[in-house]
Amino acid sequence: MIYGVGLPRTGTRALEAALEILGFSGSHYCILTGGESHRKSDHNFRIDNSLYEIFEALENFEINRKDLYILTDREEMSWKKSIER
Repeated sequence: MIYGVGLPRTGTRALEAALEILGFSGSHYCILTGGESHRKSDHNFRIDNSLYEIFEALENFEINRKDLYILTDREEMSWKKSIER
């Protein structure tokens, strides 16, 4: 399983698109809009930008070393301007 974790407006939607281009399917949850997109039922990835999901993913990293965790990040000032919009 691939887990995408990162704060809102850090590229989680772009990560979803990139994984789909590579042939993966999964879901993406955006805490800002409350919206969740589901693709096929055979999920290969899960992207979530709520703080709860980020902490859960970090906790699971200790247990599931076969899973892949992708942390999205963004320069602080650029992120702040994007959130304010």
